[in-house]
Amino acid sequence: MGTDDKHWAKEVIKGTKKRDDIINSRFVKKKINRFTTYITRASANISNLQV
Repeated sequence: MGTDDKHWAKEVIKGTKKRDDIINSRFVKKKINRFTTYITRASANISNLQV
């Protein structure tokens, strides 16, 4: 993830305070899951408003 966009690597290290690959991978997976949940909730809200 950090090889193409260096700002992502900086954000991950800033969030985890470590340079450990396992910890950083967990951090990224949690962030992705959180954003996926937010998108799902927003999509459900939009669907409810359209009905």
